[in-house]
Amino acid sequence: MKAQELIGKSRDELNDQLVGLRKEQFNLRFQKASGQLENTARVKAVRREEGAAQKQARPLRFKGPVRDVERDKARGLNIRALLESCGDDLPGLRDRALLSAAYDTGLRASELVAVAVEQPFQRRPEAPV
Repeated sequence: MKAQELIGKSRDELNDQLVGLRKEQFNLRFQKASGQLENTARVKAVRREEGAAQKQARPLRFKGPVRDVERDKARGLNIRALLESCGDDLPGLRDRALLSAAYDTGLRASELVAVAVEQPFQRRPEAPV
């Protein structure tokens, strides 16, 4: 599929396209590893098609055109709305604590799930004077 064919597609259509390309890419890698891949050029073509679809989906993710990803801020995330959506029950308090910790510290999801409950409350040993 060419990049021109992706222009004007909705978010759902682009998402379906990306899912299909990722499945095809997985199958191609599996075929390559097992020695059954006949068309090796298709691996590169699928990777390029996926990149084109991601490029078309980027303005939809950022809710508008994005010229420079480093300078332009994402306009779709509002941390206050996320925190307010958490309930007052025990799971809601847990979710609010995780969101606050992730937002305040900049931890990745993998780093956040690796934090033990005791870690934030441990005291560091005092340095000898």
